[in-house]
Amino acid sequence: MLKKLFSKANFEEKSDLYGLLDFLLASLGLVIELLALLVLAGGMADRLSRLLPASVSERFFDLLLLAPVALAMLLVASLVPALRSHLRSACGLDRRSLWVKLALVLPYWIFGFVYLWLVSWILLMVMRNGQLVLWTFMLAFSLWALVFLGAISGYLTAKARLRPMADEEVPAGLFGFFDKWQGQEGRRRDGQLMVLQNFGPGLSMPSYLGRNLIVTEKALAAFPPEALKAGIVMAMVSQMLKLNRNCVVLRLVALSMAIPASMMLLYSLGLLLGYPMMVRPNHVALVWMGCWLSFRVSNLVMNLINRILFHRLNLATATILGQVMPLVKAIETMSRYNLVSWKSSWWRRLYSSWPGPREQIRALMAGMSGAQDGQPGKPLAKASQPEGQAGEG
Repeated sequence: MLKKLFSKANFEEKSDLYGLLDFLLASLGLVIELLALLVLAGGMADRLSRLLPASVSERFFDLLLLAPVALAMLLVASLVPALRSHLRSACGLDRRSLWVKLALVLPYWIFGFVYLWLVSWILLMVMRNGQLVLWTFMLAFSLWALVFLGAISGYLTAKARLRPMADEEVPAGLFGFFDKWQGQEGRRRDGQLMVLQNFGPGLSMPSYLGRNLIVTEKALAAFPPEALKAGIVMAMVSQMLKLNRNCVVLRLVALSMAIPASMMLLYSLGLLLGYPMMVRPNHVALVWMGCWLSFRVSNLVMNLINRILFHRLNLATATILGQVMPLVKAIETMSRYNLVSWKSSWWRRLYSSWPGPREQIRALMAGMSGAQDGQPGKPLAKASQPEGQAGEG
């Protein structure tokens, strides 16, 4: 039914419908995750003990008990992402088969189950020892490890799919510019322009992977040459400002807020469940609830920061290029391939880290006009709204 609905809609209707349904599913996912944690913290973990034999030793019993708890949390949390994946397939954003998707996500699901199970059991044992410093250190280390493991996994996965960019694929005048930029930044000259053979959903801007600047196969086919050059220049500016490194640092700091959030829950709701006189598996669910709350709040903050940085990156890129139209074409191409409507709604601004195309272009033109006022002799290319979208707001 969704495929028929999307096939009959024009671009604006299709993008608005997709954005709204995706936002509703994302909101539903947050509610389901929170309810699952509340149910587990409310005693489901203890009641599961009746299904297990009572003759096993205490430590092995706890290990067995936390396995179905972790599995229940992962299954419930995976329900809405599966629906969102179906939505992307129905609207044409993701054309991969179900088996390809499962082959990509199953290893992460299995790792997540084992990791959550093992960390939960260790947290339970440490909490029973009553050593608060050791408990907080264990929680912080387990969360920080996820950030580093995710970065390493993404790096190794992408590195296996890289190939050098052919000469005919490089936009005109970019080779010399890239070499000069590398030399000015004081980097070793082993950084290259590479192509990432990735056909996942949507379209992404060029970015750095280590010292290499990578462009996806889909971006090579989708972006006009001048727009691709603008995207590559934006990646260079982002690397110069160390934005990726700063985002990782901010994420580590944000995850550290899970410790005070979990402690507040343990000494409020946890008191009603017998903590700290006794420590039970449902108290571990309270710990993960604190982690979940801090993670979701940090996502909102990171989205706001990224939206502000996008505007500044756009202005810096247009200043380096000396013209606006290539960047405008890149913004329009990104919005078309990612089904982002020209006029962003409030709910998209709430959960998206990427500003809408109209918002970006208006901020870009305002910034370039301000720069032109400061430098009267500097030429400025005029940007117009995409065809068929003039007059929308």
